[in-house]
Amino acid sequence: MEVIQNIFRFLGTQWERPTLFGAFHVAWLIASFVAAIVLCILWKRGIIKDVRRVVLVTAIIVIVFEIYKQIMFGISYEDELAYNYAWYAFPWQFCSTPLYIGMLAGLTKGKIHDPFCSYLATFALFAGTAVMLYPGDVFSPILGVNIQTMICHGSMIVLGVYLLYIFSYFLRNFPII
Repeated sequence: MEVIQNIFRFLGTQWERPTLFGAFHVAWLIASFVAAIVLCILWKRGIIKDVRRVVLVTAIIVIVFEIYKQIMFGISYEDELAYNYAWYAFPWQFCSTPLYIGMLAGLTKGKIHDPFCSYLATFALFAGTAVMLYPGDVFSPILGVNIQTMICHGSMIVLGVYLLYIFSYFLRNFPII
């Protein structure tokens, strides 16, 4: 049990909350757009061919980090390890919806799949970019949670740019949105 406590202590490392346009923020913002461009180049060169797989893998990564965040917000380890769910962090905020839609898009095909990707290509790109440009209060004094929020919002940019680039989903499915 002591090993688990040490792991959570490490992952819950307290540090100074990142600042707006500080090194941490700018590095993740740049990394998001670079990853989106690289993904588009890989698709154009034929290295990546399965859109559903890209969306599904991204959704799984985001879900794993969301589970991590839920654990970190609820865990305490003063005298012994304890957990109290932090209802304020329940993943049903506006920016959490791509987490669910990404899973649906990655697990469906055809006419059901396309509107989900339209949503990701438009809403996710807009919302992810808005938060990444001005993160407001998404930063935490917990290192791992800051990484989680940057991966979550950065992946929205990556998927949005990628899907708009390869399919022009917004134009093709505009009436559904």
